[in-house]
Amino acid sequence: MLADQAAIIAALPNAEPSASEIESALQAAEAATKRLDSDPDKSAVISALVDRVDLRKDAMQVTLDVGSFQGEAQGSRSGLKTVVSWSPRV
Repeated sequence: MLADQAAIIAALPNAEPSASEIESALQAAEAATKRLDSDPDKSAVISALVDRVDLRKDAMQVTLDVGSFQGEAQGSRSGLKTVVSWSPRV
């Protein structure tokens, strides 16, 4: 989910994000990925990353708080959230 740059950009709150907003969001996703790869306490990283999970009969929607890792990438935090939807293959 964090590697899906198009989904992260599409989830930005601004309808026409600036280049710096896009870069910031992608850097935050990269920081989250690196932390998942390196932190031995993966459950704590996932807990910080996952904002909400909505379960339905035929799908699941996960909201990631990518902004929580923006500070690691840039020294500040923005509260950027990205929504990733998943539906099982039928």
